[in-house]
Amino acid sequence: MKNRFLRFAFVVILSSFTTGLMAFTDGVNDGNTKAKSDKMTAAEYFAQIKNNQTSATISIEDVVRAREQSQALMNLKSSQSNYNWTSMGPNNFGGPSRSIIFDNQDATGNTLYAGSISGGLWKSTNYGNTWNIVEIEEVLNVSSICQASDGTIYVGTGVSMEPAADKLSEGSTIGKGVFKSASGDNFQLMEGTAPSNMDADFAFIQKVAVDASNNLYAATNAGLKYFDGSTWTFALAEEALQGQACDVVCFDGTSIAAVGGITYISTGSANAFVQKSGELETDLPLGDFGNIKFAIARSNSSYIYASYVDDDGTLYNAYLSTDKGNTWRVVYPGGSSVTDIFNNDGLRNNSIAVDPIDEKTVYIGGYNIYKGYEAQPTGYYDWNQVTNGAADPFPPFGDAIYLHYGVNSIVFHPNEAGHAVFCTDGGLGITKRNFTSLELLNRNYNTSAYFTVNAAKNGDIIAGSQLNGVHLIHDNGASQAQELLRGAFGGPSANTGGYNHISFINPEFFVCSDESGNFWRSEDSGENKDPSILGDVEPGDEFLSPFLMWESPNNSFSKDTVKFAALNNYSAGDEVYALSNNYDFPFKTILQENVAQGDTIEIIDLVSTRSFIAVEGEAKKGAFKGGVYMTTEMLDYTKVPEWWQIGAVEGIPSCMAYSADANYIWVGTLEGRLFRLSNIKRAYNAETADITNPGCVIAIIEIPLETTQAITSLSVDASNEEQIMFTLGNYGNSNYIYLSDNGISDTPEFFSVQGNLPLMPVYASSFEITSNGKAFVGTENGLFITDDINASSVEWTYEDNGFGNVPIFSIKQQNIDWPTVEYPINDEFSLWYPGTKNYTAIYLGTFGRGAYVTKDMVGFEEIPSLTSQTSLLNTYPNPAQQQISIEFDAQKAGQVNVLIFDLAGKLVLNKHYNVNKGQTILELDLFGLDNGSYIVRLAEGQQQYQTKVIISK
Repeated sequence: MKNRFLRFAFVVILSSFTTGLMAFTDGVNDGNTKAKSDKMTAAEYFAQIKNNQTSATISIEDVVRAREQSQALMNLKSSQSNYNWTSMGPNNFGGPSRSIIFDNQDATGNTLYAGSISGGLWKSTNYGNTWNIVEIEEVLNVSSICQASDGTIYVGTGVSMEPAADKLSEGSTIGKGVFKSASGDNFQLMEGTAPSNMDADFAFIQKVAVDASNNLYAATNAGLKYFDGSTWTFALAEEALQGQACDVVCFDGTSIAAVGGITYISTGSANAFVQKSGELETDLPLGDFGNIKFAIARSNSSYIYASYVDDDGTLYNAYLSTDKGNTWRVVYPGGSSVTDIFNNDGLRNNSIAVDPIDEKTVYIGGYNIYKGYEAQPTGYYDWNQVTNGAADPFPPFGDAIYLHYGVNSIVFHPNEAGHAVFCTDGGLGITKRNFTSLELLNRNYNTSAYFTVNAAKNGDIIAGSQLNGVHLIHDNGASQAQELLRGAFGGPSANTGGYNHISFINPEFFVCSDESGNFWRSEDSGENKDPSILGDVEPGDEFLSPFLMWESPNNSFSKDTVKFAALNNYSAGDEVYALSNNYDFPFKTILQENVAQGDTIEIIDLVSTRSFIAVEGEAKKGAFKGGVYMTTEMLDYTKVPEWWQIGAVEGIPSCMAYSADANYIWVGTLEGRLFRLSNIKRAYNAETADITNPGCVIAIIEIPLETTQAITSLSVDASNEEQIMFTLGNYGNSNYIYLSDNGISDTPEFFSVQGNLPLMPVYASSFEITSNGKAFVGTENGLFITDDINASSVEWTYEDNGFGNVPIFSIKQQNIDWPTVEYPINDEFSLWYPGTKNYTAIYLGTFGRGAYVTKDMVGFEEIPSLTSQTSLLNTYPNPAQQQISIEFDAQKAGQVNVLIFDLAGKLVLNKHYNVNKGQTILELDLFGLDNGSYIVRLAEGQQQYQTKVIISK
């Protein structure tokens, strides 16, 4: 039992030491559809897709075997990659990171090493302004870095989600050993540290530390290990220090460690540790704690601090010793949600550091960073929050106190007072002014971890990242991301991003989601958001709710109508242009009747959308709740979309895919069940689409499978709807990829195409649209491809061109080819709607190295020379109300003419301006113009520009 005698009722004195705790409002989960605590967490999701489905654990032998098999395929591969892959970054965001150090061989303090949880080891030689990957044969899951006085650097790997307990079943990542470098560049695995079996001593290395004699300690899942220069042994107290070790710190002759929930201290050798946890009031507590971290004061090593996190992730207590650990007292009491600085995430985020010049000031990193200082000789410290993950990272006025949520490491500069660097769940940060202002250090630190990636028709991508929201990355070579959940460059959300979409019809229309079940849409690239799009659909316990949006410029099964106003006399059979109700997107249609000039008729709107969402499904009280829903109204921003329940898919959905015409929807679940929905293209209203109505035309079948593994991805061949592929998770199985060549038959049959692929979880899949039989899969150990998935014995080869053997959770090939549309406004000019410029491009969402793309198969569409150059004409605000600003670069001084046309081609406004050469901003009043879409045309001599503006008063 834990001795809790220090956790008495202290509520009456909270105000004396928590003055600054409530100064900042995080507010990151406003409007959650489902409370985050009620949803499946990332750790639980990883357990579902990685752990063996029968034993509910991961065998280290299975992990090691998969790594060895993967390495064998890597060794067989030539140095030449099959494809040219380019990093899309983002280079202004970082992923979850655990450890950072100053290189003690650089007297300037400008050289830093940082470790990503899943993206490897990185180095900066300019004080964190830019970063470069340290080239190691494998991508390391770094947990800790330390350095000896002689400059030797040690890197520990393997990240446990609960450091003080064995949590293989909660999504932890098994390490690859301890790596060592004397030069700081060439790192080699230390012999005897690579995990090899279930008794592996180095599966999880929570901390590495070096004492004054350059002896190395490692706090591991097996206990506190000690390296004497030749062999590894357990450190000793009265007996070997075995059990889960979650920290070890060495400084000035003192070594302190936590093993099995008990604290030990040595002021001598590794064989002379003394227990400091006990039942006395001045002892540290005994118990099954979740996480324990220590810090020794640099200015006075008699001062030692300890941060104890309970097994539920909340603050237990923070302690102080002023006599080298012999006696302890509480300086920050836990036991109340008011004082829980960890936001229940202390198992993941717990760091502590002492001010280097004031031993009576300490910093604890949890959800944010809190500063504690001695205000009186006895009792609790006073505490203030000094960073805020909800703040503006780039405030227009004042200093930024933004630092991403989830602080994993606080390291003070060895020489510069007031300087400290940080590792967080959103990358790296720094203060150079003693926490009065902070900066981000993520430039080129490409360590984002993506669960999902999707591509717009112009090559931009939108990706759901772990603990960093939803990233929009433009295809302009800058590799800069904008976080869409909060809408800030460099200021990400703390939520994990989910499934997302950028519309082909309106490229400024986004749909985004997160782990809490929130979905929102925007028609202005995320500037304004509508969070009320799910209507009565309730996300369930699924980690991320699968979402798909299908769009077509020529849906022959559409039942929607739009009004067509005749500008001329037309006969039945004439081909005309019409404008869709979906953002006035133009389409060609054949008139079915004669239409006189000036008349208006209703015609079929061929421009269509269908959106699908899958949520947890179960039969409940004689009805079915959840499953798959569809709406055709996602682009209608004037109303909450009406959703129809189209499929009673039972279980927790994990993935979804549609055929090229969206007539078939495939859904896989974490329970290993596979469903197919059919005849969707003939369902167009509640009567024909909703399964609660007798007129529903949609059919659903469950395909019987022999496996109970979690289905992790589904792919439908865009050129052959019969060909379906799904992938599976869970270590300890024999097959992870299945294929069907009769997917739309009454009784689809699937067969394994495992071939020579290593036995490991597979997370992503895609057919290659330009090559019959070629396919890609993303696995726990990188990307693999086959040239013939239909072969009797499928041969898989390892593919890598910069991202390494990092897990791949998402593969997206742009298999939708929309042509450029020229819509004639009148006899003078046309409006151009760009088509797909990235058709056949393949995008990867890696889990630790950001996003990658190959455009090896992309061709070039010949587009006629345009007189309209939209990119050179900037109008804002857009949508506008009473006035717009028109910004352009005038080529010379003189007169310009601004004309406004409605979409029927009628001139509704004409105004002249005298301008000077250079960048020019014109103001134009819009009084008298009704709501709607208009063409803005600017004529400057022979040069003409045009763009589109929406008026919404």
